[in-house]
Amino acid sequence: YTQMWEFKETVQKLRWFPAWDRLVFQSRLQPFTILHGTDFSIDRVMPSTLFNGQSIACEYIPASRQLVTSTADQTLRFWDTVTPEWTERGRTALSVSHMSLRWSEALRSLLR
Repeated sequence: YTQMWEFKETVQKLRWFPAWDRLVFQSRLQPFTILHGTDFSIDRVMPSTLFNGQSIACEYIPASRQLVTSTADQTLRFWDTVTPEWTERGRTALSVSHMSLRWSEALRSLLR
C-alpha cells in the first residue's frame, strides 16, 4: 500500500517503533505526527500548544505503552498511547534538553 503525503516543510526526524507498529515523524511546525505502520494512515497529530519550545526526541516504552518526548523547554513528558487523544501521564524537568532518547528493556530504563 502506498500513500502520498504532502508536507509543508522538511521532516526533521523519523522513528519507527515496531512494538507499537507506529511511525513517528517530527518537523518544526508539527511536533509529532504518528502514522499506523500497516497503512501509514494518521493515528494522531500532536498540537504544538501542548508544550513550549520545539520538539527534540521521542521514544516508545512498550511495557507501559507510553510515548516519551523531549522538548526544548527542558522537559520529558510521558504520553498515554492507548487513548486517541493526547493524555499526559507525567513529566520530569531536566537541566538540559536531550537530543536522543532510547528505552532499554534489559535495564528497564530510559537512556538519555
